[in-house]
Amino acid sequence: MSEPLRNPVPSAAARIGPYRLDTVLGRDSVGEVYLGVRVDGEFNQRVAVKLLQKGTFDDVTLERFKRERQIAASLNHPNIAHFYGGGTSVDGSPYFVMEYVEGATILEYCDRHRLSFTERMVIFRQICQAIQAAHEADVLHGDIKPENILVTDDGTVKLLDFGLRRCDPEASIAPGRVAESKFDAPECARGELATVDSDVYSLGVILSQLSKDADAGPGFAALASGLRVIVAKATAELPEDRYREARDLYKAVEYLFSDSSAPETVAGTPTSRSRKPTLAILPFDAEGTDAAADAFGVGLADSLVSRISRLARIVVRPTTSVLSFSSRKPFDAGLRLGVDFVLAGSSRLSDGEAYLSASLYNVAKRNAVWCREFVEDASDLIELEDSICRQLTGALLPELPREDREELHRPATKDNEAYAAYLRGRFHWSRFTDEGLTASLEEFRRAVHRDPHFLLPYIGIADFFIWSAIFGEIASADAFPEAAAAIDKAISIDADSAEALSRKAFIELLWKRDWKEAERLVRLAIDSNPDTPFAHECLSNIYCSQGIFDEAVSEILKAEALDPFAPRAVLMSSWTYYLCRMNTEATQKARKALAMAPGMPQAMLHLGNSLTEAGEYDEAVKLLRLSAESWKAAGLPRYMLAFARAGQGDKESINKIIAKLTELESSSHVKPYFLAMAFLAGGEHDRAFEYFEKALNEGNEWMVWFGVDPKLDQIRSDPRYRSILERTGNPIALETTTAPRTDGRERSIAVLPFRLIGSSASALGLPEFLGTALADALTLRLSNVRKLKVRPTSSVVVSVERNDDPFECGSELDVEFVVDGILRAASDGMRLTVQLLDVAERSVRWSASFFESTVDLLDLEDSISEQVTRSLLTHIDDEMASQMAKRGTSNPAALDAYLQGRFFWSQFSPETFPKTLASFQRAVELDPEFAAAYAGLADFNGWALIYGLLPPDVALPQMRAYLHRALEIDPGLAEAHAALGLYHSNMQEWEKSEACYRRAIELNPNYPLGHEWLSSFLVGSGRTAEGLRELEKAESLDPLSLRPKVLTAWTYYQARDFTRAVAKCDELLALAPTSMQSHVQACNALLQAGSVDASLRHGLIAEELAPDSPLVLHPLCFSLVAAGRAGEARERIERWRKIAEERYVGSYFFALAFFAVGDTDRGFDYLEAARKNFDPWLVWTAVEPKLDAIRGDDRYAELLRRMNGPQLP
Repeated sequence: MSEPLRNPVPSAAARIGPYRLDTVLGRDSVGEVYLGVRVDGEFNQRVAVKLLQKGTFDDVTLERFKRERQIAASLNHPNIAHFYGGGTSVDGSPYFVMEYVEGATILEYCDRHRLSFTERMVIFRQICQAIQAAHEADVLHGDIKPENILVTDDGTVKLLDFGLRRCDPEASIAPGRVAESKFDAPECARGELATVDSDVYSLGVILSQLSKDADAGPGFAALASGLRVIVAKATAELPEDRYREARDLYKAVEYLFSDSSAPETVAGTPTSRSRKPTLAILPFDAEGTDAAADAFGVGLADSLVSRISRLARIVVRPTTSVLSFSSRKPFDAGLRLGVDFVLAGSSRLSDGEAYLSASLYNVAKRNAVWCREFVEDASDLIELEDSICRQLTGALLPELPREDREELHRPATKDNEAYAAYLRGRFHWSRFTDEGLTASLEEFRRAVHRDPHFLLPYIGIADFFIWSAIFGEIASADAFPEAAAAIDKAISIDADSAEALSRKAFIELLWKRDWKEAERLVRLAIDSNPDTPFAHECLSNIYCSQGIFDEAVSEILKAEALDPFAPRAVLMSSWTYYLCRMNTEATQKARKALAMAPGMPQAMLHLGNSLTEAGEYDEAVKLLRLSAESWKAAGLPRYMLAFARAGQGDKESINKIIAKLTELESSSHVKPYFLAMAFLAGGEHDRAFEYFEKALNEGNEWMVWFGVDPKLDQIRSDPRYRSILERTGNPIALETTTAPRTDGRERSIAVLPFRLIGSSASALGLPEFLGTALADALTLRLSNVRKLKVRPTSSVVVSVERNDDPFECGSELDVEFVVDGILRAASDGMRLTVQLLDVAERSVRWSASFFESTVDLLDLEDSISEQVTRSLLTHIDDEMASQMAKRGTSNPAALDAYLQGRFFWSQFSPETFPKTLASFQRAVELDPEFAAAYAGLADFNGWALIYGLLPPDVALPQMRAYLHRALEIDPGLAEAHAALGLYHSNMQEWEKSEACYRRAIELNPNYPLGHEWLSSFLVGSGRTAEGLRELEKAESLDPLSLRPKVLTAWTYYQARDFTRAVAKCDELLALAPTSMQSHVQACNALLQAGSVDASLRHGLIAEELAPDSPLVLHPLCFSLVAAGRAGEARERIERWRKIAEERYVGSYFFALAFFAVGDTDRGFDYLEAARKNFDPWLVWTAVEPKLDAIRGDDRYAELLRRMNGPQLP
């Protein structure tokens, strides 16, 4: 109970919850901060309590305070003071509780400890990481200054007093703060709102302060100028001239000082650095207006890119990304391209000679590493390229192995005329116009005519024919044989060329429709050079065409990241997002590309396409008409225009488009696929299928997308569609006998507990858990739909306790959508209002009201789950409809009992286990056909066995019986298969156990416990990497729940990754400081990490929190022995042996306790008893670190053999 705060003086001994407010630590315009001391006797703790005293604030101040509290709750970073909770005292004073940080301000700490500059940069890095994490959480600080940056005695930074704003200024409720110190940005001094740029400015001033009076050490003076440049950029007057993010600022500092030990002639890139250096080669500016010199400058840069890209030790930006940048501004180009180094310069052709001035720039230092002048005979450009290449790689990679150097300096051709033709061809290709592409083909053919063994022009020829076919300029049957011949010749010249292999894979996909061979080839390409953008683009296409959307998006974004300023690369991301039904992202990418290349026909095409899907038909029509006009006779923009016209209801225009395409078909090539799509837009399905058949028979490359293109949804139920899909050979056709996977990626969602407004539940005769139960019922129902990733209730309730705002809950749970609802009592029943909220847009996607005279959860489930699902998934097939309709029981009372059991189960505490059991038993009594309730009973017995509440001879037969009944009723119940896997694990039937876990995941990939149990089996079997992947999946599915975090800490410990185990324990202790499991895990991990005292402290706390739990016994015994208190460990063993005379205590617990005190014989006796009794903890026997001391004993090996051996590492 909180006491009224009548007096702000600390001597009033006011209380907030369990905390007594002692001294005032500080105050600002939003409230006062007190030192709070925990006085409830549970444990000792000091905190910082921020308080608004009643009667001292207006509505604006209150709103700002609540905003600050919400922001504090949303941040979770080791360098940001932790948020512990908040609320309102009994007299109406709002407050929140934060970590109390004992430390000095940053400048005081640095001066007191006389830190060197390098040591100060360790501190500065922590600050930048904290600010970066806040910005990524959409939170500004707004008041970065030394007083708000504390450093603890161990050198850990803690940032305090985050501002009241989100990163979007329009979302801010706070007025601009007038600058009060030199740490504030100029725009803040003008009363403008703070931004990310403002925080970067403040960091720049902090950096400047840290560098003053620092013991910089030898060599610092030589770097001072570079540091001044960095500070100047961070604190530039105009926000747009500063570093864009905190990480960019620190990255510049890191590069400056990590490079300082290397000679300037090697560009300061030590070969010991694990990260590859990145390089951009800008087109060399032509001196004068000579078109030939212009072509020479672009072509030479492109050729250097191709040549240096052979090295796996450096990442080179593709030519397509650098074309828009000028050599006159190398540092600006380098920053925007995100590279470490830039090669730039100018070129001139005169009197038969080629002149080149080139400079290599270090972007972070903003200086030139070297500058060179080259003059070569214009007829010997190969020597020019070779000279540049030698000096460039010598500067960047001075320790390059001889074999790499020899490979790099091997020229692609020795024929200068062939080389010159290739350079001209690349210049024409870079323009990407019809005339340019035609001219590039002529030059590439001229190059291979001069030198038939010149690899690069063959790739250029293949590209010409591939993209001419895709855009409909050349018939597929004419284009692809030419492309295949060119690329086969390229591979015969260099079988390891990533560029050639990725084109070969693309041809196998589009022309031969051989998905398996295409993937084999593209993986060879990526193995050869993982930094090849087109290889990742090709792999994305392979995934996407099969409906494997998550992987498709991942690969296309890798491709774009490698070629970030190429409009074509951005457009390929747009197309992939469109096919994956992520239309918002598709539109954003298309707009970005059009901004990069205004008037580009392909950009207008993709933007018009995505806008059509978004229902923005007028803008789509405008763009697609412009694209069609630019593309002359092309059918691609016209069929997309037909769909936009269909959206407008303009049948007449569609008919004109079809007539135009039909007319063109008779006089030139128009792809039958494009005509089929135009007929489809006009609703003429018979004609559409006629042309789809033609497209299939001619080997049209667009048929690769037949299984996933959203525009085909209207015909997917037609048997003719299925027939054609199967004949494409697309593996997607093998997925199901009803409908291919066409509904895009999974949509993520969380159902929040429904809030009861107006009366208490008890006053209405309703259970207190009704709101949570209804949310849990919806969660279970929606989880049946494979396309929905639904956060478990166990995570949701944690988030709701910390956040009042449903959108903030959605952000914390990392979901796209949230279901939120309100229950209101009416005179004749109950009214429920439900909203589906879009988290990113912070908008209502769908809303509905329901009225029930009685609270019938089954009817509400049916109505809400169907409407939510249909709002999220555009295409509902028969399988999804069946999944939505799956109730589990038709008995409302049985469902009530089951949900009550799940409510108690979600608390995951031995104290609530009996209530869980009673509720599940009541459910099956009311409905003997309720499979999920039987699975719940099996789960209860499994966990009761693990916790030592039931002996194996009681729990295991009951588990088996309940699971047999559950699977008899519902063979497809994932929860039952997962529990059956646990049963087989306990029975030491390892192969059966793994098979059951994998079957559960196959049935429901989003069931966290399936992944958790499989992880335990895999790590216990020595398959650590596999197990940790499953564990990460489990925690990502249930991110805020205690149970998976406990298992994660335990599994890291078993995997001997003690650093991560300790880190996870810290997270556990912050989440659940009074949980016995949090302290047991900390006891285990800290002991192995060498922190004996801390381990023992947590072991004793765990024992105090749960004195009746045998789980604490052996971890505490090991800690006591390590601390020299073996006698106390033996006393505990004897106490538990007496307890075992009265109730069940697992033999495994005794075995490890005896090993702890050195009684090996008795330890083995108990371990053998555990084996005979089918103790659940034996799954860890092969890997448990505490058993290391006995692994050389023959009895240990014999024990593993008797356990059937499959879990041996």
